[in-house]
Amino acid sequence: MFRLKKLLILILFMAGLPLQIIQSQGDQPDGYPEFVIPNTETIAMSSGSRDYQILVGLPENYSSSDPNRRYSVVYVLDANYYFGAVTDFIRVENLVQELPNLIVVGIGYPQNPLGERITDMLENPDQFLAFIGNELIPFIDSHYQTDASPAERTLIGHSLGGQFVLYSLFSNPELFSRYVAASPGSPGWDTIIPLEADF
Repeated sequence: MFRLKKLLILILFMAGLPLQIIQSQGDQPDGYPEFVIPNTETIAMSSGSRDYQILVGLPENYSSSDPNRRYSVVYVLDANYYFGAVTDFIRVENLVQELPNLIVVGIGYPQNPLGERITDMLENPDQFLAFIGNELIPFIDSHYQTDASPAERTLIGHSLGGQFVLYSLFSNPELFSRYVAASPGSPGWDTIIPLEADF
């Protein structure tokens, strides 16, 4: 029950974040230094003609943990905007023992995140989901101490990302076990509604 309440708080927090408040790397306004989140790695990935900036937030004790230990993974859409908020929220909740140590994987873009998210989540959701399931998840599982079971994966998205979370749930429900669709956007519901009807 406590974890559910914390998750609801996170959803409300994300729903109140304007997309412009967190700048992607390389897009910092003049005069503002780049901020780096501790214990975070940035990975450049490509899939066909698509380029991605993958952010991986590791637990504080990850480097010194038992090599046989495995962590659940939270995948965050629109990482250019929400990765910092979700990662810090999870770490604070871990400090007060409300959530376990988790690996957070943010899916973002090196350039033009607002435009790129539309291409992926609205115009080509099937290809984007294939990238996540066939390329990104296997890469993360092979390079980090993850629990590779779908039962230990969560997908989080807000607005258009929330709509894509529902698309993922209805199209490939075995890929994740937990789906958080915060304030799913309205464009593209004509794609979602038939999938829901057949679910």
